[in-house]
Order: sequence, then structure tokens, then C-alpha cells
Amino acid sequence: MSFIERLKNTVIEVASGENHFTMERGSFDYSQTISEWVRPELLKTETTETGFRSFYNAEDSEFVLEVREEKGLIKAALTDRSGSGYNRFRISFPADEDAKTTVKGGWEPHYAVIYGDCADSLEILGNMLDIEVERYKNIFSIGRKNMLSPVLVYRGGEAMTGKRTTDIVILIILIAVALISFFLIAPIMSDPATFEKTIQSLDEKKTTVAELTAASTAASAAITLLPNDIGTPIADKLVDLSGYFILIFSAIYLEKFLTTIAGFIAFRYLIPIAVIVLGINRFFRFEAVKIIALRIIAFALILALLVPASVGISSLIEQTHEYSIQQTIEEANNASDEINEKNDSGDSNALQEFFNKVKGGVSGQLKKFETILSNFIDSVAVLIVTTCVIPILVLLLLVLLFKQFFGVAGSMWEDSERLKITKNSIVKK
Repeated sequence: MSFIERLKNTVIEVASGENHFTMERGSFDYSQTISEWVRPELLKTETTETGFRSFYNAEDSEFVLEVREEKGLIKAALTDRSGSGYNRFRISFPADEDAKTTVKGGWEPHYAVIYGDCADSLEILGNMLDIEVERYKNIFSIGRKNMLSPVLVYRGGEAMTGKRTTDIVILIILIAVALISFFLIAPIMSDPATFEKTIQSLDEKKTTVAELTAASTAASAAITLLPNDIGTPIADKLVDLSGYFILIFSAIYLEKFLTTIAGFIAFRYLIPIAVIVLGINRFFRFEAVKIIALRIIAFALILALLVPASVGISSLIEQTHEYSIQQTIEEANNASDEINEKNDSGDSNALQEFFNKVKGGVSGQLKKFETILSNFIDSVAVLIVTTCVIPILVLLLLVLLFKQFFGVAGSMWEDSERLKITKNSIVKK
């Protein structure tokens, strides 16, 4: 049976009354005199498109009760058609089982409207008085900010005992999670064997950077041997690359350090403390404490997953450019070895004869080193992206994912904690 159908059994009562006002020296007093209540008889009920219309009769007086649904709201209007003089009306709507359950559960049907934001203060007061506090979102808003209202509900001993039992069970579960994180997961996350592939990938990248550094230094020294110092600008550019190699080395060592220590800190300290705080907060219901604890958990998980995730993505990119980087190292070493070999022979004319014999002469060697410099710049760009940029992008992605996840989880928590009312409740999110 729908809600409007149940309203067809509505009972109305009418009476006559007078208001009495007295005021003396600023003192105001109000009283009223009401005759005996009369219950009109229900004659008939007509169904309308949006509700119904009921007709009542009492001592030659006619009354019409019209109920309709409009934009999701139930509207009722009582009209005195006969002008009987009745000026007091009472309407009794039939209560369904959901309403009876709500009343028996302790939900007070009266509300107090207070100017200002007092939700946190009322919540603290309820916790101090050992009165259960329910927080829910109102159906109205001011501007763009949803108003959060607390309800202090005294449910009685039986209901409170059940609630406390649930809180104790959840606290025990969260303590077990903290112990598992502290004693089982933390040692695993701090063991290098757990991240063997990640550490191996970082070591290979470190070796590649070391080879690039050595090759660029050798090429820079070899190109200065070209006649008339025509290779000096290229040599200076190759020397400038050493600053980027230092940056890449630092990023690799930082990632290698965080691989094990980050997971250890997350699962040994951050997560256990946060979940225990969540469990204890079940007894106090501090919204700010819950939010901080959830953010600490999110931060700990991001900290533990950042390096493995970024290294895994970087490895996929490096596999695509691995051949070109190795080719750059080989070309630089071969070009340097050819020039250094002639220069170390002891014959002062050997180097000049070498430049004259090779294709293109000195200009040909200059173009070769220009190509090598371009390849070095490409290799450095790839390493900066995989070592510095990718971890930052992975960090932002993890933050976004965890923010979305904990936003949904927090919303579900709020739904289960605050909206413990029936499907016919007037309070809906």
C-alpha cells in the first residue's frame, strides 16, 4: 500500500476556540478556551490524478480534506465548506509499521533550529553524556555548502548495548589488522627480496647512466683534439650534461632507498596507528579524527606503492629506447677511441694524417660528434622522463585514485552511520 493510500484513513477533529491575551507592564500572557472536540464522519473519498479528496460531515457542517503529491512532496489542505464557525482543527494521520519502529527506536519527532554551526559542539556534548550521536545530511543547503546536523538520540539501554557491542567488535577487528600490518606485512615490505625486480631494474638503470657519463666525458676530451679548437663548443655541451647525470643518479638512489624503507614505515607505523585510531574513534564519533585517519592510511599506501609502480612503468618506456641508448654509448666510445689511439701513438703527425684519411676529414669528425651530442641529449631526456617525471605522474595518479576511493568509502561509511532510518524517512541524501 502506498503512502497516499494509507492517508485515506486520515481522521479529522474540529472544535471552536477563543484566544485570550493579557499584557501588564511588559508582561505578556496568552491562553485559549477550546470547546469539546468533534470528530466528523467520513462520507466518501474520491481519487484524483495526484491523490484523493475526502468528504466529512459533522452537525450539518461539511469539510473536505484534499491530499495530493506535487514534486515529490505530499500536500494536504482541509476546507470548511459550510462556514460552521469551527476554528480549531486536528488531523491524525495513520502510522505505519515503519513509523512505529522509528518512534520506538528513540527518534525524536521534534527539531531545534539553531543559528550557527554547532554540529561539532553538540557531538562532543553527546559523547560526554554517553548519548548516542547520529550525524546526517539535511535535505536543504545554504549556498553551495551542505549543512551537517547532529541528532542526539537516547535509545535506551538495549539499543545502546547493541551499538556498543558493534563498536567493540569493529575495534577488535581493526586491532587485528594493525597487528597483521605491524608483525607480518612490515617485515615483508622491508625485505629486499620482495622488490628484487624493482631493485634489479634500478641497478641496470644506474649502470646505463654510469656508462653514458663515462662515454660523454671521453667524447668531450677527444673532441678537444680537433685542430683549431673547432670542437670546443661541442665539448662544452657534453660537459654540461654531467649536471643532468648527477640529477638522474640522485633520483635513482632515492628510489632505491625508498623501495624498502617506504613500505616499512607505512606498514610498521602509519597504518597500524591510523586503524587503531579509527577503532577508538568509533566510541567518540569525531568526524575530523576519522578523516585524518583515512588520509594517513591513503598516504601510507601511496608511499608504499609509489616506487614499485613508477619503476614498472619506467621499465616499459626504457625497453623501447634501450637499443638507441646503447648505440649512443658505443658510437661515442668508438669515436673517442679512434682519436685517442692516434694521439697516444707518440707520432705528432699521426693525428693529422688520421683526419686527412677519414671520410670528410676534420669536418666529417665534427659532424660525427654533433650527431653523438644529439644522441646524448635524447638519451638524457629519456632518462629524466623515466627517473623524474614518471614518478611524479604516478604520484599524482595514485593521489587521485585514493582520493576517489576514500571519497566513496567515506560516503558509504556516512550512509551506514548517519542515515539509519527507514525507506519512508523524510531525510534523504
